[in-house]
Amino acid sequence: MKSFLTSGRRTAQWVWTSRACRIRPWIVANSVPKSGTHLAKAILRGAGFRFAGHVGDSELRLLTQSATESRTFATAHVTRPLTGPGIRLLVFRDPVDVAFSMAVYIRGRADHPRRALLSGMSLDDAIDLTFHGSGDLEPLSERFQRMFDWAVTSDARAINFVTFRQDPETLLRAVGAHTEDPDAIRREIGRWNPTKRTAPVEDELEIKHRLRNSGKCHIKAAYDVYEKIQSLTQDTEGA
Repeated sequence: MKSFLTSGRRTAQWVWTSRACRIRPWIVANSVPKSGTHLAKAILRGAGFRFAGHVGDSELRLLTQSATESRTFATAHVTRPLTGPGIRLLVFRDPVDVAFSMAVYIRGRADHPRRALLSGMSLDDAIDLTFHGSGDLEPLSERFQRMFDWAVTSDARAINFVTFRQDPETLLRAVGAHTEDPDAIRREIGRWNPTKRTAPVEDELEIKHRLRNSGKCHIKAAYDVYEKIQSLTQDTEGA
């Protein structure tokens, strides 16, 4: 029921934000959830790009990329390939950072359909389950693999969250753009709130270190795919 309502809300938001689909984005920034699309959105908006909305697979039928270059973009969490004109970006992030952010987000959202699954266990166990998967919660390695496949079939440019968090201009270079007003980007980034957190998570660095060095097969599997995605950045981040 929740997924149906979420899809309906996203469809309504897309129709509204894209002005009844009249705004056709030149750029689509896709990712596994909690990989950095909100930060990418802040940087692009700060650089003067117009946001056309966010889509998942169920709303992909509404998305048509612009046939001519324009300062418009959309964000997405999709697995079906996109082809044709325009720029496709795959925004990706270290698997432990993704799993940590996802577990914190799910446990903190009273209306999230998986909150009951994760809230009754320790944060370490919740993150581990995010990697391992359970029921309709897909293992993180499989999510990463589907994003890798999407990037290849959609001729996407891959860019690491860490890279453009440290230097927002890297993201702009990846889409062939620049800004005359870096302060506008800084203002937009200042409004960005990762995972909608209100306070730091205690022992976050220690938890992440422990997970990265755990040697668990399902965590290693996610890093194996992460390395494949990282190999796609050679042209993008060297531009």
